[in-house]
This record gives sequence, C-alpha cells and structure tokens, in this order.
Amino acid sequence: MSATFAATYNSLPLLSEAASAFVNRDDFFAKVTPLLATHGNQFGVCLVHRHCTLDEGEMMVATGNVCQPEQDVQCYPERWLANGQPFEFNRQPCPSPPRFLFEEFQKIVDEIGIAVLGLFFVQAEQRLGKVYLEWTDGRKNIVDVIPESSEHNISTAWLPWLPSPITHVCLQCIPPDGDDDTHTPACPPKPR
Repeated sequence: MSATFAATYNSLPLLSEAASAFVNRDDFFAKVTPLLATHGNQFGVCLVHRHCTLDEGEMMVATGNVCQPEQDVQCYPERWLANGQPFEFNRQPCPSPPRFLFEEFQKIVDEIGIAVLGLFFVQAEQRLGKVYLEWTDGRKNIVDVIPESSEHNISTAWLPWLPSPITHVCLQCIPPDGDDDTHTPACPPKPR
C-alpha cells in the first residue's frame, strides 16, 4: 500500500491551490454540519493538501505534534480523502468513519463541486475550540497550539458545530521541496 500511497499523496494539491479551490463554503458547511452531527461529531472537515514530496514506500505519520514521512511503521488512518482513502496516519489508534459517512460526504462534495475536502478524526483536545497551527520544518509538519489565527494563515480544518469552527491553520510559505509557485516567499516567525 505504501508505494501507491506515496504517489497518491504526491498528487495532492499544494496548500494555496487547495485553499483557492474551496469555494461555496457556506453552502458546503450548511449541508455537512448535520451529517457530521449524525455521527456524534467524531469527525471534522479538512482541506486536503500535501506538505512535502514523499519517496516511494513513505507515508505521512504523526507522532505527538509532528507528522513526517515514515516507512514500515504501525500506524492508523487519521485523515481521509472524500472517497475514503487515507492520506495521513497516526501512531495512536483512532476510529475510521463508517462507510455511510463517506458516501454521504462524497455526495455533498460532488454536488457542490469541491474536490479538495476530506475528513479527519477529532482528537479529544481538539474539541476545546483551540486553534492548531501547522508549519513545515524540512519534511516535518509540526503542530502547535496558538491563541488565534492571523492573516498569514490558511484555514485547513473545521469543526463546523463549534462557535469558532476553524481548528487547524497552516502558515503559507515555501515548502522545502521547492514547490514555491503558489506560496508566498516569506513566512512570519514560527511559534515557540
């Protein structure tokens, strides 16, 4: 699976490409919020994008607050494309969405015409309404909690049933593998 996984991951859009393709947001969230509620709000919506280029046999695996390319490790799907194919994994077990949720989610995505959205498992701490900032250091995607988002961030994950539905944001900057055609040339300072 991992050889096919690398090719699939590498075909995902860059951050700014995915963000630009997410149109009709109000219509989408009006339709998807009740669907997520029928499944106990265990899953949120994510902007499907890549952070680096994977080599054959690699997959993106999160350990704590760092997600990076790994090979031959025990891991569990944590983020899925709308069709149910996983694209990021975690060392910790987490439930997968039921087939019915994928089917209904895919219908909404197809109806609205948005191909850059997927589902993610909502960890307990993510239910507290905090904002998680993703930033890239080499081929590592690092996540830190920040008080609030800024204009330098692109929203990448939503819990639409919360009063402040944005849960993950990414810094918009040049990725380490040189795919800078759609990213800004400089980043604000990284959080510490």
